[in-house]
Amino acid sequence: MLKYDSDRFGAVVSYEEERGGVNAAANFFDGVAPTPLSTSNGIDARLYIDAYAKFLGATISGGWLNRRVETVNSGTPVVTSNMFFLGARYLVTPAVAIDGEVFRIINAQHDTRATLATLRGIYSLSKRSAVYVQGAYIFNSAKAAYGVSAGGPGGSPAPGVGQAAVMVGLRHLF
Repeated sequence: MLKYDSDRFGAVVSYEEERGGVNAAANFFDGVAPTPLSTSNGIDARLYIDAYAKFLGATISGGWLNRRVETVNSGTPVVTSNMFFLGARYLVTPAVAIDGEVFRIINAQHDTRATLATLRGIYSLSKRSAVYVQGAYIFNSAKAAYGVSAGGPGGSPAPGVGQAAVMVGLRHLF
């Protein structure tokens, strides 16, 4: 990972790679069965690029996550997904922040696509504690079954069906 941060902007580039093994598989969480990675020649690689800029009291960020799964099985094609995202955060007061983000994921080999939108309000009780409320909705394409939260309560929706979620919580940093 390479990362640069300053008071006004920053960027990060990261690459990671996982190798397969006995019973290993790559799950795209889109409703399609996981891709087997049964040997150490199987690769699940991710390239992540992200940047942000601060101006007029707001922080704007955006990026791209490319995932590429390669198997040694000639009958299984290379599977890739691309996720693009754009977000913003604004401090309304020193104690109140609002942020939101939009994600778009495309997996051409599975013919699955989805758009996720989130919005969150945060009220800081102190430097280490805050309460928040967050809402999200995912719009799935006809064959996609992405969930708002992978492995969350209720599981993934049926293919082509959207899903909504709301979360209220208390955050404390140790």
